[in-house]
Amino acid sequence: RCLAFNDRVLEVLQSLENVKLVVLSSPFSYYLTGTPMWRVTEHGLVSAPPTRGQILDSFAKVVEAARLRDAEVVVVGPTPRYEKADMGYCAEKLLAGRWLPPHLSGCVIDRAEAEVQQRDALDFLADLHEFTGVRIVDLFDVLCDEAKCMTGNDGYNLYQDYGHLSRRGSEYVVG
Repeated sequence: RCLAFNDRVLEVLQSLENVKLVVLSSPFSYYLTGTPMWRVTEHGLVSAPPTRGQILDSFAKVVEAARLRDAEVVVVGPTPRYEKADMGYCAEKLLAGRWLPPHLSGCVIDRAEAEVQQRDALDFLADLHEFTGVRIVDLFDVLCDEAKCMTGNDGYNLYQDYGHLSRRGSEYVVG
């Protein structure tokens, strides 16, 4: 499904004129879990887990197609996540002054733990940068200090749910 989406992006890129910026964003971990994906091959429609090389090639095709149109390409990495809790919900409760269980105190994400949980995706982005030279926006660098990642800022929730930024969170990232 997702690799087919990339193919559709290629089609759209080839049909548009005056594209200046292409932003690719994903948690990326979905591609790397070994989940079977449908692909069209010379043997027809095949469902199998893609290899890391196939995933890199798929993204590289989109990057190359955008560059052929003189568009800048930016890849936005995954948000830091705490797999055991919805940080959007947590921050909402915290901002409202409601009770939180001790393991969610402050709705803070431990950076080292989040990086371990998302190591495959972060390594994939490093490979994608090396393979294509594409600019990577590392949300860990934007939302975290050396130890903790924030989920709220100036009284606003930065997360919508487990891994999606809220509108304010998106504004914070690009601001």
